[in-house]
Amino acid sequence: LEQVFMQYVRGFLPLPMAHAAAGAGPSNGGDALVPPAEGYVESYYSATRREALPPVSAHSGHLRVETAVIGGGLAGINTALGLAERGRSVAVLERGRVGSEASGRNGGFVIPGFAVEGEDFIDMVGAEKARMLYGWTLDALALMNKRVAQYAIPCGLERTGMVMLSCFRSDEHDAAELKEDIEYRNSVLGTRAEFWPVEKVRALYKSNTYFHGEFDPDVHVVQPLNLTLGLARAARQQGALIYEQTDAVRIEAGTETRWRVVTSSAAGDGVIEADNIVLAGGSSLGTGVNAKVARALVPLMTYILVTEPLGDRMAEAFTPPHAVVDDRFALNYYRPLADGRLLWGGLATMLPIAPARIKEIMMRDMLSVYPQLAGVRAEFAWGGAVTYGLTMMPMVGQQAPGLWHCTGFGGHGLVPTTMAAEVVAAAIAQGDQRWTVLAELFPLKYVGWPATKILGALAYLSFRAQDWAYLTLQRLGW
Repeated sequence: LEQVFMQYVRGFLPLPMAHAAAGAGPSNGGDALVPPAEGYVESYYSATRREALPPVSAHSGHLRVETAVIGGGLAGINTALGLAERGRSVAVLERGRVGSEASGRNGGFVIPGFAVEGEDFIDMVGAEKARMLYGWTLDALALMNKRVAQYAIPCGLERTGMVMLSCFRSDEHDAAELKEDIEYRNSVLGTRAEFWPVEKVRALYKSNTYFHGEFDPDVHVVQPLNLTLGLARAARQQGALIYEQTDAVRIEAGTETRWRVVTSSAAGDGVIEADNIVLAGGSSLGTGVNAKVARALVPLMTYILVTEPLGDRMAEAFTPPHAVVDDRFALNYYRPLADGRLLWGGLATMLPIAPARIKEIMMRDMLSVYPQLAGVRAEFAWGGAVTYGLTMMPMVGQQAPGLWHCTGFGGHGLVPTTMAAEVVAAAIAQGDQRWTVLAELFPLKYVGWPATKILGALAYLSFRAQDWAYLTLQRLGW
C-alpha cells in the first residue's frame, strides 16, 4: 500500500531528477574511518566510532536490583546513569546493542525545547508551564555538557547554533509577524532567537529555495552514537549493569519485589527482580512487554545521507558552521560535519528503504535546494525507526507503582530525551515529583494500533502533499 501510494504522490511532488554519482565507498578525507561493528547499521556514525565496545554481556539466571531499565538507547542509558550516580542499583536490558537504534542513527541535533514549538507549545500547556518545561530542557543540555566533560566522551559536542529557513515566500507583513512571534517566544520562554532577513539568509545560503530565517544560538551538534556509548561507559563505571542482546519477554508481578522481568538470550533464560521497571524502549518495545506503551507509539522510518568530504565545494552552497532545518511540513535538515562532509536528513516511510534508494531520493532533495552540488558523491545512507505519541510530546509517567515509562521522543532530539530520563531517575532515587507534571500533560494515548505504521505513513504523505500545494501556488504567484 505504501509503495503504491508513494509512487502516486511522487508524480506530483517537486522532486526533480538529478545526475548524482552514488560513489562506491568512503574517501580518505577527514576522520579515519573504522569498519562497522557487529550489531550496528553501516553509517557514518558507526564508521567514526571512537568509543571502545566492550564484549557483549547477555543476561541469564537470576538477578535482583532496585531498578530494571528496558531499552539501551539514550533514554535508558541516561536513566541508568542518573540512578547509578545517585548510588542506586540498576540493570539495563537491550535487545540489540547499546545505541544501535534511533539514539545512534539520528541527525545529531542537540536542541533545547520540544518538537511542538512556538505559540503552539505555549497554547498547549500555558505560558507558565511552557517556560518551566523549556527551562528543564536547558538544565538537561547543561547536564549533557557536564557529563561529556566529566567522563571525557569523544562525541564532538559543540555549540554551532541552528537556522530555521523558510521555504515559503514572505512579504514585509509576514516578516513583521515572524519578528513578533520570535519576540513573544523570547519573552515567555526565555529563548534567544533572532530574526534573519532574506538578504542575510541568501548571503549565507546560496539557494532560491529560502527566504527569511530564524537563528537559535543555543543549539549544539554531536556524534550521537559516540555520545550514547560514552554515557553507557560512564554508567558501567558508576556500577550499572548493562546486558545486550537480551530480550525482555514479559513483565510480571513479583513476590519479594514489586516486579520481575523474564528475559531470554543466547546465554539462556533469566529473571530480574526489581522494585522499579523503566520502559525506555521505542519501536522495538512490543505489546508482549507492555501493550499500553506499544499501542501509544507511532513508529516511522526516517533517513540520513552523508556525502563525501566537500572541501571548497561546500562554500558554493552555504557558509558553515550552523545546523539548518527548513520550515516545510515534511522538513529537511542538514549540517556540515567536522571532516568536511555534509549530513542531509529527512523523508519518512512506513517500511525500510534500501540504502541505494535512500541515496537516490535524498540526493534529489539535496540538489533541488543546492543544484551547484551536482556530481557530489553520497558515501553513507541509512535509516532508523523513531516513535511519536499522539500529543507529539515525550511521555513520562507511572502505570502502576514502580512501573515507569519514558518514551515517545521522535522529532524532539537528544535534549528532551536527556531531560525525561533525568526526571525519572530523580523520581525513583529521590522522590522528585516533576514527573507528575509530564504525566498529567502528556499521558499515554491509544493511537490506532496495529495500524499505526500505515497511519503514520499517510500522515507524512499528507505533509508532502501540503508542501507541494503551497510551493506550487507560490511558483504560480498566488
